[in-house]
Amino acid sequence: MKHMKKIKILSLTLGIVLAVITSCKDDSLVIVPEWESAVHGLGDFATGSAQNFVFGDPAVDIDLTLRWVSIDKKASVERMEVYALFNETYTDPDGVPATAKHGGDDGVLIATYEGASLPDNAEDIAFSVSQDAIYQLYKNNTFDYDKNPATSPTPVFNNPGNPDRSPSNPMVKGDVVQIRWEFTTSDGRLFNSWSPSVCNEFPGANCAVNWGVICVSDLGGTYDMVSTWTESGGSTGGGSYVTNLTATAVSGKYTIADLSGGMEPEFWGNPPVACTIIDECSTIKLDLTTFSYIYGYAINSGNVNPSTGVITIVWQNVYGENGVNVYTPQ
Repeated sequence: MKHMKKIKILSLTLGIVLAVITSCKDDSLVIVPEWESAVHGLGDFATGSAQNFVFGDPAVDIDLTLRWVSIDKKASVERMEVYALFNETYTDPDGVPATAKHGGDDGVLIATYEGASLPDNAEDIAFSVSQDAIYQLYKNNTFDYDKNPATSPTPVFNNPGNPDRSPSNPMVKGDVVQIRWEFTTSDGRLFNSWSPSVCNEFPGANCAVNWGVICVSDLGGTYDMVSTWTESGGSTGGGSYVTNLTATAVSGKYTIADLSGGMEPEFWGNPPVACTIIDECSTIKLDLTTFSYIYGYAINSGNVNPSTGVITIVWQNVYGENGVNVYTPQ
C-alpha cells in the first residue's frame, strides 16, 4: 500500500508539471533555422586545352571555363572577378627550398565580368590565360631572394639567379599559376572563400584551377660532338666526333654512346661509357636508374641552349677524371 501511494503521488506530480509546461508554451519562441542562400563556383580546363604552360613556347595558352552556381536560385551574381596567383620556387641563401608568392594569397585581378558579359546561373564563360598575361600582371614585381636588408629586392623577370626567365620567356620550371574567383551577389554580399568541403568534396564545385610549367623535349638526332678531357695522371685529350642522341621510350630521355667523350676507349682501352641522359627543361642529368659503368661517372652540370640547341655536358668519374662534351645539332 505504501508503494502504491508513492506511485500515485509521483504520477500526480508529473501531471501537474506537464500541465504547467504545456500551458506556458509560446510557439513564437521556437527557433527554426533559416538558411541563407549562397553561391559557389566551378572552374576547369576547357576541352582540348593544354593543362600546363610550356617552357620555351609562350604561344601555348591555357583555355578555361568558369561558372557561378546558385543551387536554390535565391541568390544572383551581379559581378564575377577572376584573380591570377603566381608562385615561384627558389633556393634561399641557407640552401633551403622556398616559394616566392608574388601575388600573395589573393593574387592580382585579371578579369571582371558583369552586365552583358556575365553568364547566367550554371552557365560557363570561356577565357584564356597566356604567359604574357601573367608577365603583364607581375612585370613590375620584385622579391628579396637573398634576404639581405643591405641590397635592394631583385626584379622577378630580370633575376641573374634565374637566367632562363625573361620578358619573352616569362614562365620557367618550378612556376605555379593559380586562378581563383570572387562573386558579388545582387544583394551586395561578397563570396571570396568557401569551406574545404566545398572546394574539395562538393560535386560540381571547386575554388581554384592550378597548373605549372612543363618542357617539350625533342633532342633526338645527329650531332657534331667536341670533347676535351683530363685523365687521372694529368694527360689531356679530346676530339671531334659525329654521334647520335637516340630518344628512348620515355619522353625526355636519350641514350648517348660515350659520356667520357672518347677518353675511356682511347686512353684506357675500356668500353665507352654508354648511358641515358635526361632533359629536364633544358637541364641535362644522368639517368642513375639505368647507369652501371664501373668507374662511377657523374654529370656535374649540363644544359641545352634554347636558342641554338647546343648541349653542353660537364662530367667527372670517381678517379677525378673530367671533361666537357659539346654537342652541336647537324
